[in-house]
Amino acid sequence: MSVWYLDLDDELTDAVARFRATSDGNVVLVLPAGSRIGTGSINFRILAREAETRGLALALVSGDAQVRALATSAGLGAYGTVAEAERALGLAPDRQPEDGGSVVPTATGFAVAPRAASGALTDGIAAVPVLPVETDRRTGGESGARRVIGWALRGAVAGGLLAVGLYVAYQALPSATVSLIPGTTQLPPRTVRIVATPDSPEVDPEAGTLPASWRQYPLSITDRFEATGTEDRSTYATGRIRLTNVNTFIGVVVAEGTKVSTNSGIAYRTVEQVSLPRWDGNGAKPAAEVEVRAVKRGPAANTGADTITRIEKGYEEQRIRVTNPDPIENGSRELIRKVTKEDCDEAVGSLRDRLAAEFAAQLTSTPAGTLTLYPESGRLGDLSLSVPCTDLVGQTPEGDGFELTATTTATALEVDTSLLADVAGRHFRLTADPAMRIESGSIVATEGGPPEVTPSSVSFPMSVTAEVQLPVDPALIRAEIAGKGVDEARAILARYGEATLSVWPDFLPIMPADPARITLDIS
Repeated sequence: MSVWYLDLDDELTDAVARFRATSDGNVVLVLPAGSRIGTGSINFRILAREAETRGLALALVSGDAQVRALATSAGLGAYGTVAEAERALGLAPDRQPEDGGSVVPTATGFAVAPRAASGALTDGIAAVPVLPVETDRRTGGESGARRVIGWALRGAVAGGLLAVGLYVAYQALPSATVSLIPGTTQLPPRTVRIVATPDSPEVDPEAGTLPASWRQYPLSITDRFEATGTEDRSTYATGRIRLTNVNTFIGVVVAEGTKVSTNSGIAYRTVEQVSLPRWDGNGAKPAAEVEVRAVKRGPAANTGADTITRIEKGYEEQRIRVTNPDPIENGSRELIRKVTKEDCDEAVGSLRDRLAAEFAAQLTSTPAGTLTLYPESGRLGDLSLSVPCTDLVGQTPEGDGFELTATTTATALEVDTSLLADVAGRHFRLTADPAMRIESGSIVATEGGPPEVTPSSVSFPMSVTAEVQLPVDPALIRAEIAGKGVDEARAILARYGEATLSVWPDFLPIMPADPARITLDIS
């Protein structure tokens, strides 16, 4: 049998789902006050039909009389308590006492667990049978209780004796004694970096820096460069033409900019407007002279007298005639060289490249001195030009080019490397772990590889080693060798100096696992 306790917010579908999941044949369904399922008889009809389909014996429990009435009208048995529901299902019969006394309810029943407080379904909460307890008819006590108590007392005594024996064994076994004379050890090489820079005014062992200085190289280069820019100073051919109107119907206005040309196609345009009246057919034809200028510059537009005979088509149709009584002259061609910005930029770049090559040659030929020179740090200073580009651009040079001079001061770093070993050793001592005791005079520093050179510094990797006496921490040593094999413990102790190790009992191959059972005597 199962007793199901529903929550307020459980829906009808929750109860039906539990019917379909249960394997019990008897179910008591407990509804809390205000349950959604108890709001209509249709819900109870569905539950009754589902129980009948599943072959379940269903009883409903509710403290609300109206809910029980709705359930009863739907064909369900409804009760006020779980006990009533169980008796109705025939699951809690009364037992008649043997001595003829009053009826005593049997202890055989069903213990059920309600649903969890979170509201999640506890599927198939099966009733657990509670078996009847046999009692001693003479004393009313449980049969065999005294025997159980007796055996419990005997077990407690035996356990106590065993605990005492274990404690005594723990106090006596095992133990170890170590005598240690700390020694020194050679540290493996460690790398420190010493940096030389012009920003360091003096040696600083703690920071690991030392001064560097700039060696200076004054440089100067002069060269001549081509000017590729041009200025067109060519002129237009100019002169005068005569326009004649032979139109007897209307006067004609010839606009400024009207195009006229020679038979060979050399074109000109008028530079002023002129008005020609109608010709009356008698006497001289109306005519006027206007100035013209060639469309293109150069001497090709120069032409002789009476060579300009054509005018734009519209004016020809209006019967305007054109000619030039005099030659058209003064057309010329003249191109002048100019310095452009590109010319000056290319010249400066070329001078810089030549200065860099000269600087590199001087670096390789610099004689050795007391300081070590590092060519990789070399750099050119700012260039100073004999004529700034802003002043040079647009100038008309003599001939086809211009001359330019660039000067600068190049620099490279040099360092007194004889200080490296001393600075590296002092830096190592100042920055080492304060707990590490370094033997006096045992520090040895050597160069650990090629330096790293930048335009503003030189970094030296230095390899440093020393004789040190490591600090001895008794608690740490005991923890380090606890539980180790005896031979492994001796190897560990050898790192700290000369050690004598003994264990008791002496046949044990391992150290005590408890560091408290190890006695450490440090001389």
